[in-house]
Amino acid sequence: RQQAQQKLLQIISFLEQELQLEHLITAKGFLDSVAFIQPQSVTVVIDQESFAESEIVKIADLVIQVTKQEPGNIYIIPKEQSR
Repeated sequence: RQQAQQKLLQIISFLEQELQLEHLITAKGFLDSVAFIQPQSVTVVIDQESFAESEIVKIADLVIQVTKQEPGNIYIIPKEQSR
């Protein structure tokens, strides 16, 4: 029972971090994003075809600030545009 409660608290924490991260990314001028936080990685999908290196750094800095995840475990993916 206690293990299930701990797992639930971890999931709630990840959801809060995902929401915070999505809001911060929007505040930095990106149109739309979705963050997926796992114990060992963070994936961010942003509604943009490509990124300048400075944009990747800006997004990664936000991810590190919110999640404390290592840079090598952060994946920033552009959303493919429908044609």
